Amino acid sequence: DLSFCWNQIAKIVARDGLERKTFSTKENQAQLEPLLDDTISLIRDFGPRNLAGTCHKLAKIGKLCRWSLRSGMWIVLESEISHSCKRFNPMGTANVAWALATAKRSSSAAWSELGAAALHNINEFNSQEIANTLWAFATVGHSSPQLFDKITNIPLSHLHKFNSQEIANTVWAYATVGHSSPQLFDKIAEIALPRIHEFGSQAIANTVWAYAVSNYSSNVDFGTHPDLV
Repeated sequence: DLSFCWNQIAKIVARDGLERKTFSTKENQAQLEPLLDDTISLIRDFGPRNLAGTCHKLAKIGKLCRWSLRSGMWIVLESEISHSCKRFNPMGTANVAWALATAKRSSSAAWSELGAAALHNINEFNSQEIANTLWAFATVGHSSPQLFDKITNIPLSHLHKFNSQEIANTVWAYATVGHSSPQLFDKIAEIALPRIHEFGSQAIANTVWAYAVSNYSSNVDFGTHPDLV
């Protein structure tokens, strides 16, 4: 099972610094080329779950080991993503979005199809899946207005489940793509300010920046909050 192989390699390099260093050499990365060739030739038989998992693990290995997969590999994956993404579950959609963004892939066709797929079942996404998907779209600069509009309507009860990093990534994504959403920013401000002590320095910086560049106007002012001055 090729998907299982990539999953195991990703686990090894994630948990073992020595193995990660070993996989970071060009000589050892070259030994993975036959596995990549087999993956390309059989990718149509993977099914949505294994396709999503393979994309995620390849991007993870690439990030941890500074391994740049050949462009042809990603072109094949993007083509298959475009054809299969409507069958992804929420985790699959979020994982593939993260993978493409991490690999700095900006294929308009793949991102458009991925956005349409996410729009179809966004109400089934959990907080991490929503935040990661938004982060990915914003990272590659692909605006998906319908998807961002749909997420604006997330009920406050769902937003309360977001942790500090997910909150920060969400508002950062909206600000980065320039998608105005006062309604969402109002709801997030309501839940974020009482929990601002939970935010790390980067999450605080990203959140304050997002509200500032979005020209957000409200009675809520991050800039004057006692924990931020």
